[in-house]
Amino acid sequence: MVRLKSLKLLNDFDFSVQRASYRLKERKEGLLRVEADLERHGVSGETAAKALRVAVRHTPEKEAAGEALSAYLKSRPTPQSRKEWGRLLGFLARKGFSEEAIRGALAKHGLKMDDPADEAWN
Repeated sequence: MVRLKSLKLLNDFDFSVQRASYRLKERKEGLLRVEADLERHGVSGETAAKALRVAVRHTPEKEAAGEALSAYLKSRPTPQSRKEWGRLLGFLARKGFSEEAIRGALAKHGLKMDDPADEAWN
């Protein structure tokens, strides 16, 4: 019990903040995926929402999306075809990033989808 108290893992809110911060910063996951993870651990929606607000102060979702995109692009070429863009967007969406965070990460990396971009989001 003493160890759990020192790690701030005894109440749902502290646990949620710690877990959300870790998943955003270290695992480069988006808010949708982090929220689902917290709910799988039995954290109420209200507590999860409060914890996410605290966690994003330290690691904004756009920053996590940018880091996830950087890691993706290290092992793959810049997307050129519609199929490659679909893979990239699917990767970021599966990581739980919002459309706004994905667009921000793409802009930060100087990536701009050509005309098919609007279709790729639908």
